[in-house]
Amino acid sequence: MENRDKKLDYLKIIVKLDKLYKVATEGQWTPKDTQQYESLDKLIMESMLYVERKSTRAISKTYDWSPTLAKAIYSVRFWDMCRRRSISMTIPECVLIREAEKAEIPLEKYAEGTTYTSIMVARRAAYTHLKDCQ
Repeated sequence: MENRDKKLDYLKIIVKLDKLYKVATEGQWTPKDTQQYESLDKLIMESMLYVERKSTRAISKTYDWSPTLAKAIYSVRFWDMCRRRSISMTIPECVLIREAEKAEIPLEKYAEGTTYTSIMVARRAAYTHLKDCQ
C-alpha cells in the first residue's frame, strides 16, 4: 500500500483524475480529454504492475511475478518453518503467523499437535503447487 501511494503521488494521478472528473461533470468533455483519459488509464495500469513487481521483488526474480506464485512461495516457506519447528528448531510464533498470512493459510491448519508426516504432506503439496505456478 505504501508503494502504491508513493507511486500515485509521484505521478500526480489523483490530481489528473480530479481534473478529468470536473470536466466530465461540467459537460465539457472533448476528444482531447478522451486521449488524456486513455493515457492516464494506461499510466495507472503500468504503475500498478510496477508496484506489484516491486512489492514482491524479494520473492523471486527468476519467474514472472503473479499473486498465485507469491502465495505458493510463501506457502512452501511456511511449511518449511513448520517442519523445522517440529524437529525442535526455534521458530517464533509471530514469524509463522506472518508467513501463514502471506500464503493465506488459515492458522487452524497448523496446530501444536500437527505431526511431522502431515507437515511433510502439506509441504509436498505446496511445492507441487509452486512448480505448477512456475
